[in-house]
Amino acid sequence: MKRLNHAIFALITAVVTLLASSAAAGDSVRLHQRIAAPGPQVHLSEIAELSGSAADALKDLVVGQFADEQATTTITLEHIAGVLTDAGVNWARLSLAGCETCTVERLADLPAAPAIDAENPTLFLANPAGGLSVDGPLTIGEKLTAFIHELTDIDSANLRITFADGDQPLLSQPVLSDRFEFEPMAQGIPGRLPITIRRYRDDQPVQTDRVRVDVEQRYLAVVTVQPIQRRQALTYDDVQIREVYIGSAGGKPMTDVDAVVGQVCTTSIRAGEVVLARHLQPPRLVRRGEYVTVRCFAGNLVIKTVARAMQDGSIDDVIRVRNQASGGDFYVRVTGRRLAESQGDPNPSTQEDGK
Repeated sequence: MKRLNHAIFALITAVVTLLASSAAAGDSVRLHQRIAAPGPQVHLSEIAELSGSAADALKDLVVGQFADEQATTTITLEHIAGVLTDAGVNWARLSLAGCETCTVERLADLPAAPAIDAENPTLFLANPAGGLSVDGPLTIGEKLTAFIHELTDIDSANLRITFADGDQPLLSQPVLSDRFEFEPMAQGIPGRLPITIRRYRDDQPVQTDRVRVDVEQRYLAVVTVQPIQRRQALTYDDVQIREVYIGSAGGKPMTDVDAVVGQVCTTSIRAGEVVLARHLQPPRLVRRGEYVTVRCFAGNLVIKTVARAMQDGSIDDVIRVRNQASGGDFYVRVTGRRLAESQGDPNPSTQEDGK
């Protein structure tokens, strides 16, 4: 059941992302990482930033509930997607993004304000009770996430950012009034990105930390459905399109099944593995020593001859062949299985008029 829920959430996320480009400007729900709310019910507007009329219409939607005496609860992006779907949200008008989980702390009930003696009033100040609401990030982790999004031109909905477990105590700290400087210690997104965090207070450096961030990009990529052997030509039964997140993959993932089918694998590939461009090469259509039918174009003539291949060749490769009649070598472009074309005149023994 858990796998089914993850599969449904992945499908919803894929649909939301693909439709986001057509969504009305600003119509989005972005989940915060940490928030405080009075409870017992938790509403969407308390844990997420809502932009646009479609999102604002959902602000009172109940997305969580504190049990009696419960001080903290966690609400996931997957859960939010399910609640919105059950509410009949139009995913063509709304995008869902933000942190994978939101930790919600229940605000403690404040003591009742003392009664005011009308004849002897006493001036006092009290903090108002209510949910915490801010425009910017609440924690160092949220602020760092926003910084990473600014580093790349990849749509934030197509990025997954993961922090090391050991960095969570630091990243969950509130920003408050401190200033932060983030310095990446490596190049390239997606991939593993060490980042130095410097905290300033009253314009003075007070703390320096280093965290490790894994940034992955979402693709609808070609994935194998069964093991593939080296030198095996791929068929439609061997691959399918799936939603995947890729970090430092060492190559470009293939995203078009039609471009993969018929290609030959240069290495063995496990079932469920993403097919990369470096895994593939065109099939050999001509092998060294084989006889090749060559068509040569000269003016309005098409001259056909048979030559022996002196090299292997795939589609569009230029290879050297030997004219069987004259014994001379010339170069041709491979066009098919044992077929080639040339723009020169190989002095063949037979000719046919082109039309």
